[in-house]
Amino acid sequence: MPESPTLQPDSSPAPGPGSAQGQGRLVEKSHQEQWQRTGQEGSKEGVKEEGIEEAEEAAGKVVEPGAGRARDAVQGAVQGAVQGAAQEGKILTRLGSRFPERSLILTAVPGSRALTMKEMSKGKPLEPRLFSARRGARPRQQAQEKPGESEARYQAMVEALDGLIYISSGDYELEFLNQRFIERLGFDAVGQKCYQALHNLPEICPWCARDRVLQGETVHGEAIRFQDNRWYVCISTPIRHAGSLAQLTMIQDITARQLAEETTRWLAYHDQLTGLPNRFLFNDRLTMVLSQAQRHRQKVAVMLLDLDRFKDINDHLGHLVGDALLKGVAQRLTGVLRQSDTVARLGGDEFILLSAEVVRIKDVTKVARKILEAFGPPFTCEGLEMRVTASIGVALYPDHGRDIDTLVKHADIAMYRAKKAGRNNYQMFPGAKDGKGRPLSGCNPLPAPSCFLGEEA
Repeated sequence: MPESPTLQPDSSPAPGPGSAQGQGRLVEKSHQEQWQRTGQEGSKEGVKEEGIEEAEEAAGKVVEPGAGRARDAVQGAVQGAVQGAAQEGKILTRLGSRFPERSLILTAVPGSRALTMKEMSKGKPLEPRLFSARRGARPRQQAQEKPGESEARYQAMVEALDGLIYISSGDYELEFLNQRFIERLGFDAVGQKCYQALHNLPEICPWCARDRVLQGETVHGEAIRFQDNRWYVCISTPIRHAGSLAQLTMIQDITARQLAEETTRWLAYHDQLTGLPNRFLFNDRLTMVLSQAQRHRQKVAVMLLDLDRFKDINDHLGHLVGDALLKGVAQRLTGVLRQSDTVARLGGDEFILLSAEVVRIKDVTKVARKILEAFGPPFTCEGLEMRVTASIGVALYPDHGRDIDTLVKHADIAMYRAKKAGRNNYQMFPGAKDGKGRPLSGCNPLPAPSCFLGEEA
């Protein structure tokens, strides 16, 4: 079994001069003296000085089980050499080899921050190599700090942090505030109760977790909106300050991150151009409305609206004008519907409307006609006045479907029927009946607008 690496000097008894092992040791000592001189004289004799990374690699080729032990052995030898743990002629580390009758010896070169590495084969040393701690390794140094240096260093670190930091005692008295916090408060509140100075509360903050902190727990608080309408998060951890257990708290302003998250959530369910709900939010609301309608045996209307000849507007006037028109349409549709209804933009020039708690079919047709009449006044977009019409398809729950996909598909079919019927009208999906059992189809086209794009037709 190979020996485990050790950082202690080799304490095995010295063999007699006449033995084979003793002869090998004499040769080894000769090489040690040669490489000690080499380490002290540097490059005078033209010897290449290799780095610690090369030493680890070389040791890894010999040592069993490999790189892990080799790295530990080399680092330990370097520390011993730098700290003067090795005296002249003493071996820092002797490692077993993966090859029979071979071993690896690491010897310090005193005063030079270097070490030699020699492979021993059958008691005879092979060509030694010199490795320097100046190349590729940073030894540990026990630096002597002057009084106050440590405190000043940590004070500088605290002041450099981006946050409001304070230390409070077990009885809630402020013992330290960083400069950023003092500037924020406008005064130095050391000596005051933290809940009074920071939150202007007559008693302990309801969200305070001091008991958990003083028991050794680090507490990450939830995001809190303060009176300045900004969002903050508090992180508290136990700390020993002025000889007693205290609480270190850092308050970070996360307003930008909170707003970014809220914007991301909003964009996930709304159309960025018009601000209307998108398909995902519409489907979510329709799911809830259908569930309620099923329980109360109510009807629900789904209306799909498409602008007539919108492609011509984009092609002739550009997308900037087209986008302005879509915003204007969204505003008019929102003004027509009830607060309990929903209007969403599916994309392009398609809008979809949801009308819940339908009592009578004629209420749906009344809403559809009201929407078409809302398109009567001209739209003003980027300084241009234009008149636009729309075609609407209507599908009812449960008459034309009992799920979202079926209702939207049938509303789409009815909308294309309105297009074929001359545009500027609404059509019911076939199968709807009024209160007297008579089939409902739709309405005839409304009077066509007198002008388009602000010019006489």
